[in-house]
Amino acid sequence: MCLYLSTYYLGDALMNISTGYNLRMLRFMKNLPQDEVAEAIGVGKVTIWRYENDKVKNPNLYNIKKIASFYGVPIGTILEK
Repeated sequence: MCLYLSTYYLGDALMNISTGYNLRMLRFMKNLPQDEVAEAIGVGKVTIWRYENDKVKNPNLYNIKKIASFYGVPIGTILEK
C-alpha cells in the first residue's frame, strides 16, 4: 500500500515526522476510525485523538506498546526519531 501526502512518498514506511503523525497514518492505512482503535486497546477515543494530534508530550508507553501490537508494527515505527 502506498500513500501520497503532499510531496512525501511513504511507501510501506512512515516518515517519523511526529509520533502523532505516525499513529494517524497507521490508522489511515488500516482505514479505521479512532473509536475502533480506542476500543481495541482499551482507552477512550479522546486519548487516541490526543495522541494523533501530539497533545500528549510523553504518551503512556504501555498504550504505545498495545497500539504497536494492534497494528502489527514495532514500537520504533510509531515513536518519532
